[in-house]
Amino acid sequence: MKQIISVCVVILCFCKTVESVKCLDCQNVAQPYDCTTVTECGRHEECYTRKEITDDGNIYYNVGCKDEQACRAMTPFGKRDKSKRATQICNKCCNSDLCNLQSLCGSK
Repeated sequence: MKQIISVCVVILCFCKTVESVKCLDCQNVAQPYDCTTVTECGRHEECYTRKEITDDGNIYYNVGCKDEQACRAMTPFGKRDKSKRATQICNKCCNSDLCNLQSLCGSK
């Protein structure tokens, strides 16, 4: 009986690890590597990177977790946010630990 419980606990721990990824989580940073906050995404979430350019030419990145269905529906570029006076020039998702630290959307 103890062996069965131990095996179940190990399987549950493994499933939790497989189902969730760790991602950088910051808004309006010059580069993703400037972000020092790491978060564990929820079930059915992936890491994302969004690159925006403001009306005055400044480029910044937003990184974090996003629902995998929302990732599939994202347009890669061109969406304008009038309230922030910025245009999204890249949206990408990935699904491994800290993958949004890598060179998604032309980040360094």
